[in-house]
Amino acid sequence: MILENICTNPDILTVFLILKYAFHIVCIIVPIILMIKLISILTPVIISGEKLNESVSKIVKSAISAIVVFMLPSIFNFVFTDIIDISGLGINQCFTNSTVENIEKYRELEKEKAAEEAKQRLEEIEKAVAEKNKKEQSIRDKIKVNREEHQGLPGYGTIFVGDSRTVQYSYQLQLRDTDQIFATGGGAMNEFQVDINKALSYINSNSSHRYNLILNYGVNNLGQDWIGAYQNTINRVNGKADILIVSVNPCGYGKCNNSRISELNNSLKNTFSSGYDNVEYCDTYSEFTKKGNFDYLTTDGVHYTNEGANLIYNKINECLKEF
Repeated sequence: MILENICTNPDILTVFLILKYAFHIVCIIVPIILMIKLISILTPVIISGEKLNESVSKIVKSAISAIVVFMLPSIFNFVFTDIIDISGLGINQCFTNSTVENIEKYRELEKEKAAEEAKQRLEEIEKAVAEKNKKEQSIRDKIKVNREEHQGLPGYGTIFVGDSRTVQYSYQLQLRDTDQIFATGGGAMNEFQVDINKALSYINSNSSHRYNLILNYGVNNLGQDWIGAYQNTINRVNGKADILIVSVNPCGYGKCNNSRISELNNSLKNTFSSGYDNVEYCDTYSEFTKKGNFDYLTTDGVHYTNEGANLIYNKINECLKEF
């Protein structure tokens, strides 16, 4: 029924109950008024001996009115329990349910329902908090494992030199305290020369420690002589650091020419995979192509998401263990 839920609402039932009380009061007061009126009509006739036929009309009207009012409760019940019920609106249920006992019962049910909903909301909040804590703990555990694994890496620390994608490592990765980043957005040959000078100065200023030097360039200005620049760096290091030549990683959304990147990577691999005691080539490009696409790149098609940066970082750490 349309009003089924409304007819269990204690506030709605209270309105119906008030209407029922008001109706019953009217049914009591109106007959009394009619009786008083009838007496007022008959009294002069009895006292003065007036002819009754002159007052018959008034008496009949008062009697009929009294009979109608007397029958109103029965009519009222018939209308609400039978006729209105045929419409299917369910108003008769509101009329039937409108008792003090039912109103109290439904109020208690409402309180129980509210308490149950509050309990469910609390459980949902607790579940969400537990899931959040679990996720955060998982991240903390992963960071702890990464740090423990990184402590076993060769070299006192790792020096990252690269372009804007390397700049992001400062806030995307969990680096060791002894690690350093020398990188500049753009990462063309001019920026490389500036940053590699800073990196070599840092390495030479800490002569008591041996470092890992990560060279992570190439996506900008693919036509420049990166092999020559790296060979010159190797000569300048003069054995004071282990050097990792990182492959140029792919771009997405047509941001750069991945075919040319593959060609450069082949040249880097052929040049630096052998012939040097302190140099290794690290193929991070394949970590992306294994996925079949470049989902680990951000929406701009060039810079990495946190997951993409960690994918490269973990591969770099695997390569460092080759020294």
